[in-house]
Amino acid sequence: MSLSPIKNACPTIVVALLCASAFAAAPQLAAAQQFQCSAQISAPETWLDPANRLALLNLQANGAQDLMREGADCRQTAGNHIQRMLKIRPYSLGLRIVYNSRIPDPRGDGALWAGRGASALIRAGFLFDYGIFHATVAPELMYEQNRPTDILPPRNAARSSFAAPFYSGGISVDMPTRMGADAITQIAPGQSAFWADYHGVSIGWSAANASWGPGLDGLMLGNSSAGVPRAFIRTSRPVATPIGNWSALYFLGRVTESRFFDFDSLNNSRTLSAFAIGWTPASTHALALGLSRAVMRVIPRGTIGSRNLGSAFAPLNPADGDELVSFSARLHLPAARTRAWIELGHQGPLRLRDILTSPGAGTAYRVGLERGIEYTGGAWVFLFEAANLEMPQDFTDRQSHDFYSGWGTSQGWTQRGQLLGSGTGPGSQSQYVSADWVTPGWSAGGFLERVRWNEDAMFREYLPYPNRHDVSVRIGARGSVTRGGFRTQADLSVGTRLDYLFQNADYIPDYRTVDVPLLQLKFTVTPGMRTAP
Repeated sequence: MSLSPIKNACPTIVVALLCASAFAAAPQLAAAQQFQCSAQISAPETWLDPANRLALLNLQANGAQDLMREGADCRQTAGNHIQRMLKIRPYSLGLRIVYNSRIPDPRGDGALWAGRGASALIRAGFLFDYGIFHATVAPELMYEQNRPTDILPPRNAARSSFAAPFYSGGISVDMPTRMGADAITQIAPGQSAFWADYHGVSIGWSAANASWGPGLDGLMLGNSSAGVPRAFIRTSRPVATPIGNWSALYFLGRVTESRFFDFDSLNNSRTLSAFAIGWTPASTHALALGLSRAVMRVIPRGTIGSRNLGSAFAPLNPADGDELVSFSARLHLPAARTRAWIELGHQGPLRLRDILTSPGAGTAYRVGLERGIEYTGGAWVFLFEAANLEMPQDFTDRQSHDFYSGWGTSQGWTQRGQLLGSGTGPGSQSQYVSADWVTPGWSAGGFLERVRWNEDAMFREYLPYPNRHDVSVRIGARGSVTRGGFRTQADLSVGTRLDYLFQNADYIPDYRTVDVPLLQLKFTVTPGMRTAP
């Protein structure tokens, strides 16, 4: 059993404890405030749940809060005074089981790395509220069968035999094709956090998942890796000004290399400094704009990385670290139960000349549209989203970087071998469409998805002819039932991954074509969910 996620979080915990102590000593602590904060957990595997999405479509005024989604945060309720009564509420058992028949697919499952075979995550704990202090204690216990699967060896002898085969040298990512040769049992802090909330500002520490952006997955931060242990300060409700309503968040955290990357012990930890700002006009909540920037830098062994506290706000030499900037726009029309969004992400240095001559260089995007149509007894929820992380080959005077590959770090935009951003990964392109019927007690629907994987890496291969594109297509059905305060959902999908890892024999003698049939089953039990048509 691995306790390393908790160990690596300790320096950040110390920083957060100091911040919380300062809040505790603040004068006039018992002064009245207009809102009360109640701790809540929003598990990352539920963020795509059709009932949750329908509830979001029905919200009359959600501001820009949905652009900065947190796994552990506050539920604001009206009140005249801070509640002094101690409240401890159990967080009932949460369960996630994933079965992949042939190859790994860990997207959208948080810390759970769903390799080949069966994988399971169990989450339980409690929620704590006392005055301005709040906490969620929800560690996650994970088991991953991690059965043998078809992989290619890396091309770098200084890397683990499980390291990614296409990403080394100047284009490097810590993205193992398999997490070792054995089954894995580990425990992580999960959706745990503690903070103080006073007059609309929260400060504390969190290891919970975060997804920044209006879509199914964020380009900068998504739900396909463990949360980043971090100290943070954020607005717990929008701040009204004459020029609009503002939400903001800043954190300093630590990300960690996987066990199956390189053998250099001096670069195992990196800091991640990030901020996000959301804005809506004062006259309407229909439009929300978001801007965020994050900087990742290696922490020399023996230091805690506090010197990188303000990295997110300072210029960065590409040789010293990685940076990613994201811009989001979301249009929400509650009366029409319609949401539309776009997110643009740029990794690496922003050079004006490059933007003018090749605006697509270093830039990824995600666009989507969602519509709810209500009938007696239920509602249809339709969704379409497309994303493109492929990089153009426009410059001959320098090496093109795949999105999420490292500029100043060798691990790239990863946490413990999983992508911090979009789960489809570097050089990917995807389209997703779904339709679900949602009622207060149950839901049923289906989805169709196409993903082209590692496309930029294919053009670095020998004979990158068109037949070698690594593409998967799958179709799935899902359903859920809400009973006794628990929501149980099952997803079943089938499909094919064509030319897996570019393996196609059409024009290469003595090679082979590998088309992999896909079968995936997901089973989720989540406490405390309610649906609303």
